[in-house]
Amino acid sequence: MSVSRKILLIALSFALPIAVLVYLTVINIDANITFAQWELKGDEYQRPLEDLVHFLQSEQITLHSSGIKAAAETSNKIDSAFQLLEQTDHRLGVDLQFTEEGLAKRHREHERVAVAHQEWTELARELAQAGETSPGLEHDSKLDGKFDDKFDHLVSDLRTMITHIGDTSNLILDPDLDSYYPDGRNSAGVAPDTGPAGTSYAIRLRGAAVGRPDRAGKDPVGGVCGDAA
Repeated sequence: MSVSRKILLIALSFALPIAVLVYLTVINIDANITFAQWELKGDEYQRPLEDLVHFLQSEQITLHSSGIKAAAETSNKIDSAFQLLEQTDHRLGVDLQFTEEGLAKRHREHERVAVAHQEWTELARELAQAGETSPGLEHDSKLDGKFDDKFDHLVSDLRTMITHIGDTSNLILDPDLDSYYPDGRNSAGVAPDTGPAGTSYAIRLRGAAVGRPDRAGKDPVGGVCGDAA
């Protein structure tokens, strides 16, 4: 065997493991990029949902503290947030399994953008009708708490949708692991949870704000929160 061939074989023996190492490195980087892209999709879809939860709970507080007419200002923000959510769902809904099949697989057929928007439309119409005859809830005890269950149901649906995003977008880890929702928050810094752990603080604040201790410890998804502060 000639010297040049020996040198070539030696070079190949070094080049082959280097090529394999480069390939594995590229594959690993691509996997991380793909993982991050799914997280970004989840973050983008979750933002309007979080806004809606905030606006709905704010309007519920305003209903008790200042009356229906004052709450109408927040209604406009809710309408805008739903418009943004529908646009986001149109772009990312299929990827994040907000489809009939994807929701049915997790027994969440009810948690759809169209359903939530319809529930809000009906609630807003009832609020508008009540506002025509009652200037403020504080002056009409018959209406006090009338809409709470509907607000709570809608917020519960939105929080379940946030949980669904966490399950389909890499915002959480494997639910079979101890690190699942490791600190109750996902990468967006919010708790994608429909249970008492994710809602109790906001509900206790709301109960205290509206001066209704009978609701201060109630969880809108059916549980019981901790002692109201």
